[in-house]
Amino acid sequence: MHPPKFEAALEAALLHLLPGGMSIKTAKLAVGFSGGGDSTALLYGLRTYAPFIHVFIVNHNLRRGAGLEAKAAQSRARKWGFQVDILTWQTGPITSGMQAKARRARYGLIGAAMRARGLDHLLTGHTADDQAETCLMRYERGSDWRGAAGMAPLVYAPVWPQLAGVSLLRPLLGQSREDLRRYNQDCGLMWAEDPSNENRDFARIRARDYLQTRPGLRQIFLDTAEVLHIGRRQENADILKWIIRRAEVSPQGYAHVKALPPRRALFHLIRAISGQGTMIDAAALQRLRRYMGALDFKAATLGGVQIIRENDDYLFVRDPAMAKGRRGGRAPIGAEVLAAGRHIWDGRYEIHNKSMTDVSVQPAWGYIDTALNKFPQMKSVPKPARPSLPLVMSAANDMMCLGPHLSAEVDVKPLYKARLTRSLTDESL
Repeated sequence: MHPPKFEAALEAALLHLLPGGMSIKTAKLAVGFSGGGDSTALLYGLRTYAPFIHVFIVNHNLRRGAGLEAKAAQSRARKWGFQVDILTWQTGPITSGMQAKARRARYGLIGAAMRARGLDHLLTGHTADDQAETCLMRYERGSDWRGAAGMAPLVYAPVWPQLAGVSLLRPLLGQSREDLRRYNQDCGLMWAEDPSNENRDFARIRARDYLQTRPGLRQIFLDTAEVLHIGRRQENADILKWIIRRAEVSPQGYAHVKALPPRRALFHLIRAISGQGTMIDAAALQRLRRYMGALDFKAATLGGVQIIRENDDYLFVRDPAMAKGRRGGRAPIGAEVLAAGRHIWDGRYEIHNKSMTDVSVQPAWGYIDTALNKFPQMKSVPKPARPSLPLVMSAANDMMCLGPHLSAEVDVKPLYKARLTRSLTDESL
């Protein structure tokens, strides 16, 4: 594909993914730039819009020369007119799961930087080849049909809570890796090859090798992913309709659900109320749903959420044991000291400390009676939801707020509803 055609296709794909009425100039975009061939094509292809796009380069600090590579990538991006920040991961030696840990760290650094700058959409250079490799790896792990649909072109915060508040856009999923290298060559661009692309210890590199000799299989994966993605979008739209009709999600950290949820609705409700990003075992989820439908059901916990029967309804709250601790088990959520700036707490709230001094946050457990006397409006919160409410304390140990709050010193913004709705709507566009 010649450069003008590629750039027109990139712009069209990006505009298709942005919410209605939003332009590239108004979308508050960022690009994750590695300096590799894929992200080089992505960034250079958008150079016309450089004043409106912020670039983040992550130095994973995992090998010698990583800092120099990051600075070289920064120099190229600045030459094309972009604002660029290098974010450095400070870590010790990693003995296992390096790629997964590096991915979470990368998105954690970028997500925090984007929230600090008020940026909403992160562009990545994932290609059709990445899509086929992802599908193959998920098949090998025994994924269900939703996993076999591969990566979505648009998805809200796929790494939680690192990307809370950020939608991930993949405008190059329709392009091959070869297309991008050809574009780079035609434009006279230099790019860096990651040495890890030669490491056969990584599952993705083994999948890449396998598919390179089987182009027909690659295309089958891509065709199948496209069809299944349509089904996944429709399922998400149906789940969202059910939740809008039957669930009331409170900013105070709980949800009233007026009927037994479908299994996928139950999954999304648990994820949102718990604030957690880990997967939920499908068999455990199915057992929970059957139990919830039983006449003798009173309460159960799964995935960091407690579900309580209330007549014919269900109350979903953050598992109080997460705030109190469990004897012989998990330690409670501890107090955290927050410097000035924005912070994600327990995956459930964004806390913006606007004061000039540190504040601390901890679950309300142990302070509930005193806190309710100071903040009597919170007495409307169901008792099971109270222990896990965020209690913000000043440096002088004075109670500043309990639960959601807006003031000149601190804002406490709930993330439940946005996660629940946007994780279902973004991918359905």
